[in-house]
Amino acid sequence: MRHNRFAALAAVLLLAASSSLVQATPYASGVTIGGSGTSVSFILNEPTDTLKYSINGGAPVSSTDGVGAGSHTFTIPTGATFSIVADKNSAFGFTLPKVGTTLAGGTTHFPIDTQSANITINATDHLGQISSDANGLMHYNSLRGVDVSNNPNSSNFGIAYITNSADQTGTPLPGRTSLLNKGIYAVKADGSDAFGYGDTAALQVWGAANTNTPHRIFVADDGTPYMDGASDAISGVFRLSKDLTNVEQAFIGTDGPTDINIATNNHGSVYKTVVTGSSAAGNLKIYTLDEDLSSAEVTPGGGGFTDNTNRLWKYDIGAGSLPYGAPPVSVTPENVHGPLLDGSAVGASGVFITFIDMDLGKDGKFYLSQNRSNPANTPGLFVVNPDGTTAWDSLTATRALPGQTPTSLDLFQNTDGIAVSPDQKWLAAIHGDNFITIVPLVNGIPDIANRLAVDTGNATISSRDINFDAADNLWYASSGQALVRVLTPGGHTTTTLLFDGSQYSFALSTASAGIAGDYNNDGKVDARDYVVWRKGGSPNPNSQGDYNTWRANFGTGGPGAGSSVGGASVPEPSTLALVAFGLAAIGGCRRRQA
Repeated sequence: MRHNRFAALAAVLLLAASSSLVQATPYASGVTIGGSGTSVSFILNEPTDTLKYSINGGAPVSSTDGVGAGSHTFTIPTGATFSIVADKNSAFGFTLPKVGTTLAGGTTHFPIDTQSANITINATDHLGQISSDANGLMHYNSLRGVDVSNNPNSSNFGIAYITNSADQTGTPLPGRTSLLNKGIYAVKADGSDAFGYGDTAALQVWGAANTNTPHRIFVADDGTPYMDGASDAISGVFRLSKDLTNVEQAFIGTDGPTDINIATNNHGSVYKTVVTGSSAAGNLKIYTLDEDLSSAEVTPGGGGFTDNTNRLWKYDIGAGSLPYGAPPVSVTPENVHGPLLDGSAVGASGVFITFIDMDLGKDGKFYLSQNRSNPANTPGLFVVNPDGTTAWDSLTATRALPGQTPTSLDLFQNTDGIAVSPDQKWLAAIHGDNFITIVPLVNGIPDIANRLAVDTGNATISSRDINFDAADNLWYASSGQALVRVLTPGGHTTTTLLFDGSQYSFALSTASAGIAGDYNNDGKVDARDYVVWRKGGSPNPNSQGDYNTWRANFGTGGPGAGSSVGGASVPEPSTLALVAFGLAAIGGCRRRQA
């Protein structure tokens, strides 16, 4: 009986060892239907545990060409409906805490020690990073922005657009063969070249006299990319074609002067653009964070203030043609002296906040960030209601945390970029030194008491931008690191891309195992979790404490937990190591006998 139990344990370990520990939320994008309607091709962004297809609502069948990243193909009857389902468990991710581990507060990121997310990125480990630094298409010399198309019915679903703001000199970057250009680049969800531009940027039309145009990029709900210009030489908002072959001005004028003639230049230098609706639907709205525009310039001769620049504006374009020539309306109160949203003492005293990024939640709330850390009483993050009133600010919330005081520094100091996940469950903020703060959202309000922190492994100034894809994977751009990277949320995720015969829909579902010792997040504690622990995939890699947690909970969970080893007592690590060694020896014998 003892031998049988040992053999059963060995079989479970062999099964677990055969599954790689993938580090992503895999999803299908870039679908094309060819072969007279009988061949479906798509891109999988990263390896998955299981990849299945359902045709005409039938039983799911497993992929016949593997579960790896890149291109996949399957066949369907002409006119069929289908779904593509990718499911996986990841022990690493920015939504998972690394139990017992904190990241120290600093002067160039969050000031308060913060619970670490279970991500490890350094010279040898990239646990929780799903992009590869060896991919030359992720290296850029002057990064400013990155965003992803999240509309499954758009031809560019899953494609990431990247802005590079200066021509490169010197030698090519790692993985590149040529010097890069000032312009726009694009990669597919798996990191491959989206349109074949390679090292040569698209839309090299911005001139050499500035380093902030191109600036950030925003992909609208219909999949159209919009780029903002933050320099004085060339400023405003520009609408790009999805394949990056054409560009058009969204507003009249291209200057970003301090004194604006609204009749010929209805904007200043734009730090961030958010777009809702579309021209085709007749409901296009463009929201901007404008460095220069004041209410006095919007209504010349009609009052207004000259010191309320750097604020949130709305251009209600509808079905109108571009470039749009009417002045915008202020989303935030026009009588605010200074850029603070509610006219508080900070703004009235002449301390001007520099808003540099924003995002829009699906409930209509705006999220605005600024990167001023001096003086110490300036919030780094605001949540704004649709009517322009302030719903929340990070400085007030920080000082309300247990152990903090009325003089505590803001958790969101030195924030260079923010993003809200498509499901509005998470907010990500990237600080100047490339540390990232992850915060759950409750009814659209940041729950900073349950924040997590990510050390991306290189604190070289500066970070630039951050955004989520449709599967809640996190893309960030850092000019200091000269890299675009993608991080996984981790946990158990299932993504479904469904085609109903006329249009596509996309769904992401997540499940938290909630069981201590369940290191592969499959809802049970068994020998597979030991394999994860041994490979360094538990919250505190290879620690005795995590082993003890696994041992104490062995057998907990659904069918096939501890019972999978026949009710045997939990073996010690040394015994399990012998089992693993024995399996390797068996494999060696088989090879010698072959």
